[in-house]
Amino acid sequence: MAFESFSEFLSTLDNQGELIRISTPVATELEITEFADREMKKPGGGKALLFESPT
Repeated sequence: MAFESFSEFLSTLDNQGELIRISTPVATELEITEFADREMKKPGGGKALLFESPT
């Protein structure tokens, strides 16, 4: 499936319940990798993560 834009891709993930939005500030050096590591180790590979306030 091709998407016209990144926002369309995110919207599709969100509508399918496959997107986790993280709005709290998260450090880019170590915190984001911890979130991603935990999510990827879930059965099925986990959901997509959108960090809205990286610091």
